[in-house]
Order: sequence, then structure tokens, then C-alpha cells
Amino acid sequence: MYVLRMPLPSMLLTAIARGSWRTPGDLGLLERVFRCEAVDPRFYSKQEILSETERWHAENDPEILAQYEGRINTEDPPGDIVRHRSIIIGDLGPDLPFALDYRRVDEEPSVIFLTVEGNWREVAPSIAAFMRALKIDYVP
Repeated sequence: MYVLRMPLPSMLLTAIARGSWRTPGDLGLLERVFRCEAVDPRFYSKQEILSETERWHAENDPEILAQYEGRINTEDPPGDIVRHRSIIIGDLGPDLPFALDYRRVDEEPSVIFLTVEGNWREVAPSIAAFMRALKIDYVP
């Protein structure tokens, strides 16, 4: 499955199909992985991933873009997000999305998260590492 010409990783599709792509019961684990309090976490369905990403890519309000695009941060990278190279896959609560980051074209996407400070931080170098950290089953 592709979302705006970017492929969803097969392990994510497997986890969604199995029903294991859902908010972990252990919120403490989720908060340790994200290094942030989980207010009302949600792991999106395929349809929600598609609709949230389409909405994000179509956004053109300068105030909203300024709030969500972040700023490059070399101390806690990446800091920013390349909007048209990202797929929103869930959130930790209002205005706290996490996404697949496809900015490195030759590599698999990393998982990044918009912090309460307004910068995007890498949570995991890959979706596989992210799912392992959260103990989400994705093996076919």
C-alpha cells in the first residue's frame, strides 16, 4: 500500500492486519520510548493514516505550518519534518503526532515525533526498531 507515493512498510501493514498495531497497554513503556507523557495516544488504522497524511500534505495555513514543521535541531535531531516526505501514523494526544520520515531516500523511514516544545525528534531509526521497542508483533 502506498500513501501519496510512499510505501507503508510491510511490517506495519502486517501489524495493522493482525490487530497488533494499537496503543500498547503499558503506557509507561510508551512514555519511555517517546520520552513524553502520553495524553490520549492513538495508533492509526490504514484509513486514518491515509486521511491524516493527505490532510497534512494539503495544509497551506502558514500559522499551522509554522506550528507543526519544527526547526532543524542538531542536538536532538531532526528538529524539523519534510512534510511531503512523511506519513502520519499516530499521535500521543492532541497536537502530538508521530510519523514515518522518508527524507533519507535510500534508507527505510525513521519514526519521528512532534514534541510539546514544537520540534520533531527521532524516536526510532526504523519502524522495526519502533515496533520492537513497544513489543508490537509484526512477524508474518
